[in-house]
Amino acid sequence: MTNAMTDEMATFIRTERNKVRGDYLARCNSLSTSALRGKKNPYLFVTFTGNARDYIEETVSAVLSASAETTFGALLEKVATAIIELDPGAQGGKSPAEGLDADIIRPFPITPKSVRGLIAIKSGNSWGNSSSTTRQGQTFKKSKKNLPKQTTLVSIMGICYGQAAVSANLGYADVKLAGQTFWFYLTNGDPDFYYQLAEVLAEGSADFSDKVLLARKHAIERLLREFQHEGYADDAGLLNVRELLKDACGNLPSPGSKAHDTLNWLMGSPRQDQES
Repeated sequence: MTNAMTDEMATFIRTERNKVRGDYLARCNSLSTSALRGKKNPYLFVTFTGNARDYIEETVSAVLSASAETTFGALLEKVATAIIELDPGAQGGKSPAEGLDADIIRPFPITPKSVRGLIAIKSGNSWGNSSSTTRQGQTFKKSKKNLPKQTTLVSIMGICYGQAAVSANLGYADVKLAGQTFWFYLTNGDPDFYYQLAEVLAEGSADFSDKVLLARKHAIERLLREFQHEGYADDAGLLNVRELLKDACGNLPSPGSKAHDTLNWLMGSPRQDQES
């Protein structure tokens, strides 16, 4: 049985994990009011509360969560390519093809049985809509067309977590692998890597959680003061709904602009370029 969680692999994961944690704290410390405006539906929010602190806490959570999803997704892609690069029985790593994440040939050196996996990596199973899958399918098709044919080319949608069953002939990809099965494929047969990865990522999480709580607390207090200073909340901490909506939604085009002309046309007035 393959043991992919070598000391070298664990060290690589720790290094990348620490970068992600550092980026998260830096993002938290650098949040500004401009980064918060328009990130949450203001109509929905003011329906349930007019409290500026609640608005800031909710929006900070949304912004940090979106940022973490992006940076952590990049971490998992790096882990996947590192697994391939460290496998002596494979060739590949980061895919050179636009729109794909990893590329792997097994067995290597190439034999008549060698399969080249063209891999797109997504965090979870609900990664896109029908348009997204269509674009992904077009990317796979283009890559297959441009690559040499000395191996069997297989397009693979790799899902990092979840229990979706192995699926074939999806229309946009030849195969979909998820969760333990995806990591099993990448590691060439290690059934334990999927939880060993989590164990390494979790190291020091309690201490890091304390740092996050403190950083979030300081950020929320700072942003509340800035909200009050900039007129989005009064001294009692209540939202100034008019100012908030003005910056989150106010966008009427300037008179005389093309956008203004188009808007008037939609409302029944002739366009200026159609008047004689």
